Amino acid sequence: TYYIANDLGVWFTTNGGADWEVLEPSLPMTVVNDLDFHAETRMLVAATFGRSMHKIDLSNFLDANPIDKLAEFTLQVNPNPVQGQANISLELPNATDGILELFDISGRKLTTIADARFSAGKQTISHDFAGLAQGKYILRFACREKILTQKLVVL
Repeated sequence: TYYIANDLGVWFTTNGGADWEVLEPSLPMTVVNDLDFHAETRMLVAATFGRSMHKIDLSNFLDANPIDKLAEFTLQVNPNPVQGQANISLELPNATDGILELFDISGRKLTTIADARFSAGKQTISHDFAGLAQGKYILRFACREKILTQKLVVL
């Protein structure tokens, strides 16, 4: 499930954006500047332009799985800082097609480490960072459900 805020309120989709519906009909049709999700209470807070803040209870719209699954995505590098070989740990709640890439600190893509179907659960990918200059880098995993980033320091 995805949520967007725009100048007509808050909308949601459950099919990747093919169809969108108004999330809360009682919310005034006004510009929504910001959305914030509070996982513990399952409330979505919408900050509007000149019409206050609105809380929307999402427990009526969702079962527990989509939100809980988003919290189960993790990306870690060990050791970090790294000299040479490192293990990239990726934990996924379900199998998904994804891409694992390395970027320099200015956002320029340096390499694709993996572009594959990843299985559910924890997996470890070993990668040699020895050819990189000392500095800070960004490791990014992207799939349909989530984008994860991890800062990486090469010594």
